[in-house]
Amino acid sequence: PLLSSWWLWAPGGTAHDVKVVGNYAYLALGASGLDVVDVSDPANSVRVGGYASGSGFSFGVAVSGNYAYVADYAAGLQVLDVSNPASPQRVGGYDTSGYARGVAVNGNHAYVADSGAGLQIIDVSNPASPVWLGGYDTSGLARGVAVSGNYAYVANTDQGLQVIRVYIGRYAMAQIENVPRAVAKTGQYAAGFIANHRGPGE
Repeated sequence: PLLSSWWLWAPGGTAHDVKVVGNYAYLALGASGLDVVDVSDPANSVRVGGYASGSGFSFGVAVSGNYAYVADYAAGLQVLDVSNPASPQRVGGYDTSGYARGVAVNGNHAYVADSGAGLQIIDVSNPASPVWLGGYDTSGLARGVAVSGNYAYVANTDQGLQVIRVYIGRYAMAQIENVPRAVAKTGQYAAGFIANHRGPGE
């Protein structure tokens, strides 16, 4: 393949994660929060806006619709309205029980890789008032997460990849499936069974 690169833009912090939606790149910049960069001209990218939470450390970001979801370490999940990329505004958040390191969004649910607290699942159907649905103890340090269909894929440090099948509904977990290490909130459930994968030689 033919590869080329440009020195596009130097952030005001340390870049930990990036998502691109349309003409904009959203960067999680640690103590500097979130930056929004116009990449419509890749050779001349321009910062157009940002948000500094002041209380967290932005490790991960996901974008869905008009909202950016930031894994903000000790400050948990932050929800920002980015309908105006030049002026992101915090509209809500949820202080997770661990240290939020990564986030993915699928439909109305945010999946947070919450370090020692494992995988946390949060209902963001009302971005101004996120609600915790349940979690899964990955027995390691959850650092990143991706979601496809009914599966969450968690980067779990020295335990490698953990694959969790997720159910979310109106009934208690125990009525559907009894799965070790799953935790649930009355009226909702998040359950799963897990598969592990480690790289060669691990």
